[in-house]
Amino acid sequence: MIKKIFILNGVHTSGKDTFVKCINGYGIDAVHYSYVDFTRDMLESKGVNVKDKSNKLRKLLCDVNNALEEYGDIPFKDCLNIADNFHQNWLEGDWLFIDCRESKKIERLKQALNAKTVFVKSNKTITADNLADKAVAEEYEYDYVIQNTGSLDDFRNNTIDFIKDVIKIKDVIK
Repeated sequence: MIKKIFILNGVHTSGKDTFVKCINGYGIDAVHYSYVDFTRDMLESKGVNVKDKSNKLRKLLCDVNNALEEYGDIPFKDCLNIADNFHQNWLEGDWLFIDCRESKKIERLKQALNAKTVFVKSNKTITADNLADKAVAEEYEYDYVIQNTGSLDDFRNNTIDFIKDVIKIKDVIK
């Protein structure tokens, strides 16, 4: 299978993790990474409980990530390094999904990595307490929009339609 890179977006709890897990469930080895993973790993190594996923932690991740961007563009360079490892087969997988929130960052990654963009559309109302969550770019022109506004079965079917479109086949076993 030809390796592919996607920039993935959606509000938190919109179903991005479930989307990638569904893809894996259909036999495609999909790797899921985030623009903030470097920052998350760094904070965890210093004793911060990054499993918390509270609004307070999300704000801390956003603030530190933004500071690392200003300092040396570290999160962007980290994503480029992950993509390079993916292409060199040092990071196994068929498809790489990189979570990213803000439209300028999405476009920059898309251009640098020759990637496609995917938005998981949810009907959930989320209170945004940090710049990254406030900047979820619904207005960005994505290559793919995956609806997660119905049942889990509906979401799985939308994921199957995405897979079919990407690999250009007519039927995937449901």
